Amino acid sequence: MEKKVQKISLTSDPEAVYFIQIAWKKDLGNGFNVTVCNGHSAWIGEVSKEDITKEANDMEMDRRKYVDELKKALILTIPPSAKYSFDLMKDGDSSETFSFTYEKKLKDLSYKLGSLKLAKSQNPADIIRDLIDYCLNRTMELYNQNDHLQKENERLQSDWKDMHEQLQKCVSSKEELEQDLYTKFTYVLNEKKGKIRSLKEKLDLAQQRVQQTCDNSAFDTVPVSQIKDDDYGGTTEEETESQEATTGPAGPSQYQQTKKIDNIEKQGRNRPITRCEKPALRYNYLMDLWMFGGHYIYRLCCNIIGALKILRLSKYFNCSVAV
Repeated sequence: MEKKVQKISLTSDPEAVYFIQIAWKKDLGNGFNVTVCNGHSAWIGEVSKEDITKEANDMEMDRRKYVDELKKALILTIPPSAKYSFDLMKDGDSSETFSFTYEKKLKDLSYKLGSLKLAKSQNPADIIRDLIDYCLNRTMELYNQNDHLQKENERLQSDWKDMHEQLQKCVSSKEELEQDLYTKFTYVLNEKKGKIRSLKEKLDLAQQRVQQTCDNSAFDTVPVSQIKDDDYGGTTEEETESQEATTGPAGPSQYQQTKKIDNIEKQGRNRPITRCEKPALRYNYLMDLWMFGGHYIYRLCCNIIGALKILRLSKYFNCSVAV
């Protein structure tokens, strides 16, 4: 059987000190025994399961809620004087029977939770001895629990200190690792920045070269007379002889000389051909045509080679260049 003892004060005698003991089996809703003692007298009574059901019905309250209210009023360790009040009064003219009531206090009023008849005990010393014995046993149980809780608390504090030290070590290791990683990251970042800067400079230089190559590879128009002078660099022997003969009247034109040579060949003259006749004129004319065409082909090849170089550079630097 479970028991609970607590100190109460009566509404009719607030200065006096009373103790109430509640004893029940399994559940308070199945009934309980009540013992009230003031140190020299004792009163005992009993509340049955039917009495609890009747009180709940009279109050129009659910039985389970009513039992919860009884637990709060009679067996909780918190002093009930703040929310509950008790009173012990004589029942009629009999000096052996008393009425014990317990009420719940509200803000402006209170209502009765229940009441029962208590009979005065003929052997109050036995009841007082039982109360003292219960209190001592309960004190010993609480002392053991307190000792166990203190040891558990010490163990938890020791574990907490160990965990705190390990946590501090982990935090220090974490900070060192972060600093190391930050240093390495800074070094790698600076290296990457330098590499990017170097590649950018190379790219700018390559673009400048490509632009310069594009500007230098444009087609230049050169007069044919200048090409002839640049390629030949001087005059032929026939031109020197003709310049020596310019002191007299101007000689016949190139067409007239060619026609004259054609007429001579048609007449079948067999003699060695001199330089001033047909072969020299035709040689000069063919050479002019060959040098002009060769120079034009050379310029065209140079432009094609320059365009191929530009395309190759643009592919290497991944940039588009208009050719």
